[in-house]
Amino acid sequence: MRSFQLLSIISALVLLPSGLLAQQFKSSVQSGEHDGFTRLVLRLPTTNNWSIENAGRTVRIDVGNPDVIFDTSVVFDKIDRTRLLEVTQVSGRGQLELELACSCEITSFEQDQRYLVVDINDPETDTRNPLSMTFPTYGFNYRFPWAQPNQPETDFELPASEPEALPPSPSELHVPLQAKLQSLSLPFNPEDREKDGSVSVAEQRLLQQIGHASDQGLIDLKPDLDQDELASQVQDSADPTNIRVETVVDRDFNEFLTEARSEIPTQQACSEGNLIDLHNWGGSESFTDQIAKHRQHLFAEFDVLDLRQTEDLVDVYLYFGFGAEARQLMMLLPNTTEGYREKLSLAAILDDTRNLHEAFTGQQNCDGDASLWAVMESGTLDRSANKNAIQRSFSALPMHLRVQLGPRLSSIFVAANDSEGSKAILRMVDRSGAEHIPRRHLAEADLAQVEGHGEKQVQHLEAAVVENDEHSPEAIVRIVRTSIEERRALAPQIPDLVGAYAFEHRDTELGGELRQAEILALGLTGDFTRAFEYLSDLRQKDGRAAANAIHSSLLQLLTEQSDDLTFLGLVLKDTRDIGSHVELKTSVLVAQRLLDLGFPGQARDMLERLDTGERRREDVALLLAQSALELNLPHRAMIDLLGVQSKDADLLRAQAMLINGDVAQAASLQAASGDPQAARSYWHARQEPEDNAVADQTPFGGVLEVTSRLREDSGPLENLPPLAQAQALIDSSVLTRATLDDLFESLDATSR
Repeated sequence: MRSFQLLSIISALVLLPSGLLAQQFKSSVQSGEHDGFTRLVLRLPTTNNWSIENAGRTVRIDVGNPDVIFDTSVVFDKIDRTRLLEVTQVSGRGQLELELACSCEITSFEQDQRYLVVDINDPETDTRNPLSMTFPTYGFNYRFPWAQPNQPETDFELPASEPEALPPSPSELHVPLQAKLQSLSLPFNPEDREKDGSVSVAEQRLLQQIGHASDQGLIDLKPDLDQDELASQVQDSADPTNIRVETVVDRDFNEFLTEARSEIPTQQACSEGNLIDLHNWGGSESFTDQIAKHRQHLFAEFDVLDLRQTEDLVDVYLYFGFGAEARQLMMLLPNTTEGYREKLSLAAILDDTRNLHEAFTGQQNCDGDASLWAVMESGTLDRSANKNAIQRSFSALPMHLRVQLGPRLSSIFVAANDSEGSKAILRMVDRSGAEHIPRRHLAEADLAQVEGHGEKQVQHLEAAVVENDEHSPEAIVRIVRTSIEERRALAPQIPDLVGAYAFEHRDTELGGELRQAEILALGLTGDFTRAFEYLSDLRQKDGRAAANAIHSSLLQLLTEQSDDLTFLGLVLKDTRDIGSHVELKTSVLVAQRLLDLGFPGQARDMLERLDTGERRREDVALLLAQSALELNLPHRAMIDLLGVQSKDADLLRAQAMLINGDVAQAASLQAASGDPQAARSYWHARQEPEDNAVADQTPFGGVLEVTSRLREDSGPLENLPPLAQAQALIDSSVLTRATLDDLFESLDATSR
């Protein structure tokens, strides 16, 4: 009885489908980046019968077990997509499909009979000597009559117009013809043949022309030819001679034509309309009804995937704007499905995510839907774009897609300085009647910025922040940056709001921009101490490049708006970084305020960290000279002013000359520059100015005029009688006393 029961159980198990008995095997795919190759490692099932099929840039790995499930979730955690674009499992098969990003070489080996190792190697570079290239025969067959029957004839190979064909080096261009011919492995000695008369005049001329062609870069002579290898080639070929005739005119024209063609934008074939007519992929039923209908028939009998229903479900997802769902569902389809790349690109466009396929590249001037998707894919509007076709295709989209894509497309038109096109797109969006349009205020802000309406731009950005949706962080960042550029005041609560967004999006791509915006917002509200503390934290978290990107703007705010104590406290401990990476105008601004506050040494140290070319700029040279004068370094100041010709430079040179004691030369420079101190310098030099206007136009002019009167001679007294001489001396003394009184009054006037 028991035997009968056991036999029944075994029979029932045998009749069960094999899929119910087989245990699924899960294989985790690991990855690693190495120098020159990317490595994938996957675990093999017990049935170790694997194979790799390589077809162009698609590689299919078959492990010989249809029940294997590959876990590819961590493949791109450690590698980028420079060699490998995508890793997908072929539905219903134990096959893994790799989509390569290059014409890479695939090598593989088995490790411990448990793991399959697949290496994706960089393409091998062509290491051939460009001077020894093989080119096709052009039907020109000439043979020298003295070729020996058992000796191979030499091919003179001429380079075609290919980029890798290099012209002869300068040293080769000056090698004598005879030396070049002797270096060739010819089946004869040209000198011997010429002596015995076997070389005809025509042949000699041909050899000379070959030398001239080599000098002009038209042919490359090959000195190292293997005679045995060449002989075998001659025996296998009925036409061993390989000569292409090209003149200098042909060569130069071909080069010009190649350059001209390279400047012409490549035109890709436009995608077929039925593959991208997204507006026709949905019906009048609701989203839930259409999705449910297709999902119900997604799998046929025996759980076999219905590819037609899968494609229809992908189309419905795309029609309703669900790119991620469509992309996930397409993993079940083979990549040979019609429109596969186009639909992946559409999914990326709808979600505004990175697109690795770029199926619409070069199609902006197409007269159909491809032009619209090409613009949305690239994010820029080419000058050759078919704008009428773009607007026509956009207007054909269903209302919900116009709302989803319209503001983005409007911003693209604005970036191309096409305000009218942007407004036309927004009008189409408005006709949808939707209460909430994502990115609408951002698009309006872009338009207002291009049209020069600053207040309107800020109003739209503030409205975008108030909406509190996924675009609000971007709007708050733009508000801060606009306020920095236009020096607008920010509300005190803005830094805390930006900080909250920065914390919420700390691990996203927008997190870095939000952290920078928070620091700038603190600077705009005058909280410079906290701003510089956050700047130090940003340098440690996001790197020096992120901190340097906003350091200049923060320093400008500090220099323009902070009080003296705050400015000195933050700048003096940060001078080592100032000048090495901040903008030049910021360095000049900070140095000028340091000089005004009496810190010439720190200002000079900062300016000397600038590049040599920047230090030779007039504004920098003037500040360097001014700091040198305040440090009592007149010679250094004169060196700083070398090559600088301006009125301000002459005034600084005059100050340096006064410190050195060259008062007369300093007075001349001051007078030429219209400096009011020129009269004082002339007085100290005990000279009178050549131009009397110098004394008349300056407060010290009175002193100079009185001094000149004191030098005047009252005339000879020897011829006067004694009493007259005495009277003249008394009069001169009275006049001198009066003049000295005038001098002292003039000095008092200049000191007030």
